[in-house]
Amino acid sequence: MVKRTNIEVELYTTKPVYTATENYINFKNNTHGKVTIFEYDVPLEYRYLYDIQPGSDRSRWNTESRYFNQLILADLIKNKSDAIWSHYLYDVLDRPTDRPNILNLGGYPRDMVVEDSLFDSFDATVSISKNVEFQWNKILHRPLRRNFVVYPAANINKEPKLIDGLFLNKGPNIVFVGRLIERKGLQTLFKSLRLLKDKNYILHLYILGDGPFRASLEKLMCESGLEDVVHFLGHVEYPEDYFMNADMCIFPSYDGEGLMNVVMEAMYCGGVVITTENNANEEIITNHSDGLIIPQKDEQALMRAILFVLKNQEWAVDARKAARIKIMKDFTWGRHIASLQETLHKIIFT
Repeated sequence: MVKRTNIEVELYTTKPVYTATENYINFKNNTHGKVTIFEYDVPLEYRYLYDIQPGSDRSRWNTESRYFNQLILADLIKNKSDAIWSHYLYDVLDRPTDRPNILNLGGYPRDMVVEDSLFDSFDATVSISKNVEFQWNKILHRPLRRNFVVYPAANINKEPKLIDGLFLNKGPNIVFVGRLIERKGLQTLFKSLRLLKDKNYILHLYILGDGPFRASLEKLMCESGLEDVVHFLGHVEYPEDYFMNADMCIFPSYDGEGLMNVVMEAMYCGGVVITTENNANEEIITNHSDGLIIPQKDEQALMRAILFVLKNQEWAVDARKAARIKIMKDFTWGRHIASLQETLHKIIFT
């Protein structure tokens, strides 16, 4: 994104404690001169943090924020950027105050006591959806003081292709892509598949992704008698072909999603998307036009949505086309960059 703007970025980060990921290496090698990377060694006394499973202990993030921001404070003061962009609330405790401090809100907590006075230390917040703004207003019991909404772009790594034999069976095939954690809602999808199987509808589910909830899901799969129709594929680098070739893409998340980029990715690839309400999906999907939105934790509603797609193939063809057109029009990198540049200009200069 940065190479297509007039923005110059200073990125402050820690050196990888273990092996650097391929994505990080590629990023470092393709900054196009507009990104200056400042890397810092993780002090020995804090290396244990990187052995903690992400998402399992919120205090891990608090501790990392405090030690890291103390590491970089001197360089932040010396390097006179126009603004400072943070991704974590407690980052503001160690920030220079001589320029705008911006907090990116990519989601919202469901179980966190928030010190709302910290928000007033930021000059502005930038939310990835109206849903995130709404949820934070509820948490704080007041409106965010100066918030802007900047929608992300659909993050497509390759153009999808129709591929015969991509799946192990003839179908119908369902694709789920995401981190395997409880709030992604696969438990509800398993219940729907069981209901459908009892009605002699045999659908195959391909799960692309991994995470700490996998063992629980595998146990539930066996208990539900779904071993022959649920396929765990683990991490797949390029899921785009799966989106395009699937009969439908289902993302049954519970509360906690700020905006589901995977929904936009599947729509871009021409996937027929079924997903849940109150996760900003209403800001992306026009229900029954370019996708289906159903209540959360409702296996009966999900079963009915699956049957609707199977029995209305003409609608499905039209929905695929409409979904791709919408994403290519409204959620492009061009739109995202223009919105971000306009927002930064307002924050810095007005």
